[in-house]
Amino acid sequence: MRFAPAALFALVICPVVFAAEPAAPATAPEAVPELRGVLTAGSTRQFSLVAPGSGATAWAKVGENFSGWELVEFKPADEALVLKKAGRAVVLKLADSAVANAPATAAKATL
Repeated sequence: MRFAPAALFALVICPVVFAAEPAAPATAPEAVPELRGVLTAGSTRQFSLVAPGSGATAWAKVGENFSGWELVEFKPADEALVLKKAGRAVVLKLADSAVANAPATAAKATL
């Protein structure tokens, strides 16, 4: 009756083998779009965004979506754009940003 000890050994070892399987790796957070520019015309602002990986670019306004991210709010004092996706909120800022008014130049109108 060598079968009984071998079966008992298999029953003892199998749960240990299955319990030792590694857990599924945690997924990395999704990459966030990059803020490349802000265009202000009167009270309207548009934001130049670049999708990570694909390089797709577009201009979008607060309330619109870009690459699955909703543009929620712009904070002028901080020069920061808030995006939301799937309950996650991120704040984007321009790298080395500087807000300035372009000087008015005198130009002769011609047709």
